Amino acid sequence: MSETNSRHFLYWFDILRLLVRFELNNRTNEDKNSIL
Repeated sequence: MSETNSRHFLYWFDILRLLVRFELNNRTNEDKNSIL
């Protein structure tokens, strides 16, 4: 794997992680709302 490829992969991995965190936040917020 070349240097640019690995950097590109890390970049996308970061974006995926942010999306997952955002999704989890949305779910917990919905749960809190449903509990209330």
